[in-house]
Amino acid sequence: MAAVKQTVDQVQTLEKYQHGFVTDIDQEFAPKGLSTDTVRFISAKKNEPLWMLEWRLAAQIGLPDSTGAVTLSKMCGSGMRAMMFARDMLAAGSANVVLAGGMESM
Repeated sequence: MAAVKQTVDQVQTLEKYQHGFVTDIDQEFAPKGLSTDTVRFISAKKNEPLWMLEWRLAAQIGLPDSTGAVTLSKMCGSGMRAMMFARDMLAAGSANVVLAGGMESM
């Protein structure tokens, strides 16, 4: 233990390291779950226009937090792939109802 105390004492006598950097990062946490409070919080942080906030709130149609979701990102054809994925889930019997959609912009 004497070596540990000696090391601690030596480190405390050294100058502070002056060649590093300091960051002041602000951090905030959104409320848990996908509630209207969470949607409003994120919209305010992104400084979105009011019409977009209203659109996002209207899109939240009251589905429970336990509702499963999948996001496809194929850069091309993801809307079609979402439809195919939904068809496969229905055909396999792993879902009774599927909401699928997408947007293509080329």
